[in-house]
Amino acid sequence: MSNVSDAPERTIRRILVALDASPHSEAALETAVQLATAFGAELRGLFVEDADLLRTAALPIAREVHSFALPPQAMSERRVGRQLEQQAAAAREAFERAARRAEVAHSFSVARGRVSDKLLEAAAEVDLVALGKASAARCSRRKLGRTARTVLRRAPVPVIVVREAPGAHAPVIAYYDGSDAADRALELAAALARREPTCSLTVLLPTGDGAERLRNAVVSRYGGTIALLHVRPLSRIEASHLATVVHAERRGLVVLPAASLPLRDANVQR
Repeated sequence: MSNVSDAPERTIRRILVALDASPHSEAALETAVQLATAFGAELRGLFVEDADLLRTAALPIAREVHSFALPPQAMSERRVGRQLEQQAAAAREAFERAARRAEVAHSFSVARGRVSDKLLEAAAEVDLVALGKASAARCSRRKLGRTARTVLRRAPVPVIVVREAPGAHAPVIAYYDGSDAADRALELAAALARREPTCSLTVLLPTGDGAERLRNAVVSRYGGTIALLHVRPLSRIEASHLATVVHAERRGLVVLPAASLPLRDANVQR
């Protein structure tokens, strides 16, 4: 970007990325590095040693079942602890390698406890959280993992949930209904769209008589700063199939206000 006035607003100064051994976690790291570079933000990596898993491993009836043709094995708290230490070391290495390559300020920490609780504690000290869609490598492509659902519901800051890292020029899609939560979501979406001059921002509006007023408000506010701005109301059919509409807009970042109707809809959550 050529000058200071073209740079993204510093709405994001600290980014937390949750790391584990899953491919989704790798995508979250790649996305977090992209955003830290774009916003000049500090990157914080966190690996949580799952206390629930360790307690389960200590039970005498606990068994470890492999997907290979092996008989179930008794779980050992010591062995599971070593596996978590190895995963944490691998996560640290991947995190520091990515952060150094991008030349962003960074720090990494390991905590032990319930995974969602530790992430929410750390989220209170940052401006954005990035985490994988699910921690299990074989988890359904459609379903959010339990940790992701909990953090989305309870985090005090915006949360990006990632299955595949978007490209640097990936479009940004936002839903705007004029509410306070939607105002904040749209500000974040606009800042994300300003990462690159070729990034587009598509703002989807609810159906109804107020759509034209909302459209004028969005164009007045962002039309002079985002070259590729598209604003349109959803049809009634589209409003009930928002996930399908988003997929049709090409892969990118989708920003939805947590308190608005779309995220309260079970189909959209799935």
